[in-house]
Amino acid sequence: MEEKYQIEVVFEDDLSSEELEITNRYWLIKDGLFQEKPSEIAKNMPFSTLKISKIGQECAHLLISVTCSSCKTRNELKTNSQTQAKRYLNPSWECDTCVKKKEELEKKRLELMEVKLTETRAKKFEQALSEQSWKNFSTEELLLILKMLEAPTIKHLIAGLNKLNDKNNWRILYKADNHGLIDLLREKDNYIIDFYHPEGIKERIQSYLSSLSIQNPPNQSTSPAHPEMGFRLVKNRNVRTPDDALFYNDVTFDRDILIKANTAYAYSVWPRENGDAWISITPSDNILKSKNINRPDGPLHVGDITKKWKY
Repeated sequence: MEEKYQIEVVFEDDLSSEELEITNRYWLIKDGLFQEKPSEIAKNMPFSTLKISKIGQECAHLLISVTCSSCKTRNELKTNSQTQAKRYLNPSWECDTCVKKKEELEKKRLELMEVKLTETRAKKFEQALSEQSWKNFSTEELLLILKMLEAPTIKHLIAGLNKLNDKNNWRILYKADNHGLIDLLREKDNYIIDFYHPEGIKERIQSYLSSLSIQNPPNQSTSPAHPEMGFRLVKNRNVRTPDDALFYNDVTFDRDILIKANTAYAYSVWPRENGDAWISITPSDNILKSKNINRPDGPLHVGDITKKWKY
């Protein structure tokens, strides 16, 4: 059976005894392994590790005859680097020809995979447009998806979702992916690395939302003259000075809000998780202020309870 490799150390001429000792120790190999590191050789000598390596490389080089692990051809190699020699002596070492062939095969595999992904994505988008998949989403979900589609890169999209800090938004993203409004590209560990969407999908969603507004106008007879409104105040995570805003985010309303001049409005702010808050603004006329009038389905006044209580 042919040996996996053969090694010959070729020394330069006119070496001093000290250089010869260092070079012999530097290139000493047994069973494919270097026996001493430059730092170990330098321990009992007045030289740094870097100087030991320089002497070893300048005073000798290796001639290695090694068999490629793939094509089994014999290769005659020359090196004055321990690092390169270790690669040559690795049992799985492959010659340049075999490495190049594997790289070309891998390149073709990736190209075919990209073609397949592109075809699959095109069919997914075609089906979504044909079935008008956006109709499977609520108005609030579609408004969030429109915000997602504005993200210039996947990095911006993920940062925006993390900023909102609401797991439900991730659920909507995955739902959009399942219905073909978005296509998420994942690595093997399921980590999202990019996203795509059908051409013109934003315009189609906006058109659909507009049609809903026309088909279902607000009921003027039952709508309050001054509608209430409430929304989450997202804590500003980037506060640096007392002048910075404590809360900062965008807010979208699903209908027009009418605020009348010279009208009293009551506002309330409640704490929420993660330092966020919830603000509610209501026309004061809509609030029952009289202590003699109970709120519908609200708690009763203690006097009303004691009047009915009989032993």
